[in-house]
Amino acid sequence: MNIVIFVRHGQSESNVAHTLTSDIDKSPLTEEGIKQVEALAKTMPKGMKIDAFYTSPVLRAVQSAEILEKALGMKPKLDKRLWERHMGGLNNVTFGSEQEQTAAMMEEIRSGFKKGMESWDSMQGRLKDFAHSIKGVTVAVSHHDPILSAMGIVDSKYDDYDVSTHLPTASATAIDFGNKKILHIGSRTLPDL
Repeated sequence: MNIVIFVRHGQSESNVAHTLTSDIDKSPLTEEGIKQVEALAKTMPKGMKIDAFYTSPVLRAVQSAEILEKALGMKPKLDKRLWERHMGGLNNVTFGSEQEQTAAMMEEIRSGFKKGMESWDSMQGRLKDFAHSIKGVTVAVSHHDPILSAMGIVDSKYDDYDVSTHLPTASATAIDFGNKKILHIGSRTLPDL
């Protein structure tokens, strides 16, 4: 068995401000983000066996993992493969709305990453490496684009041009890499596997 329950971090200051950032020490959780992750932690199915727990080293993910720690009964390990998508020249740029932010990212993708944003293949490669390095049921706190790229590993309909799939903050997405199936997408409850 090789199942990863990816948890997107709770709402952060950069989410509210529509700022793209892949910096490790910026954009902590908002009060709402803390409440979101606390609510998600309460949905932990009783008796569910988790074999490992990892988190991106980016502040908003680490703070989310610290909240989930009690519910999971284990400390998270930092793993750089779960890091936010590297934003290149778009890093720390603030936009007027989520739509403007998405449009700027799509322009960067269509340009062939002229501003240095991390490519889909690079991001997917590190998530594939992570998925193949673990066994059993793993919880991994990460970010929207890395989780979407992990979904694309088992189902090619999820790709860099997919703007229709939105993974809410503090949501869970479960992927069975052994059987190449997505079990659960962007839910505010942890799946009962």
